Amino acid sequence: MLPPIEDTIGPGQTIYETGVIPTGTTVQTVTGIPDGAYVVLASCGSLDEPMSMWASDYPGLETYLAMFPFTTYAVQQASWVVTLPAAGAPAAAPGVNFGS
Repeated sequence: MLPPIEDTIGPGQTIYETGVIPTGTTVQTVTGIPDGAYVVLASCGSLDEPMSMWASDYPGLETYLAMFPFTTYAVQQASWVVTLPAAGAPAAAPGVNFGS
């Protein structure tokens, strides 16, 4: 059973990254999250005209989207719950740099 929307977006319940994201970016990574199960809601917005915001659809979200003074969209996502580490995900060996 999913927790109420108030419990997922309340103070102290968010782990996020902010900043300008280049046009066409489809993935943004948040790091340093402890193992566990999390409710994950994604959102993004545009400050250009017309101002707009997209957020993961979640039971009860409509009440919060109605508070914004611009166009909002609720978008479906595959799953709201993510468990870290992912089952079967290989752990990186210490000292391995995949960017080299």
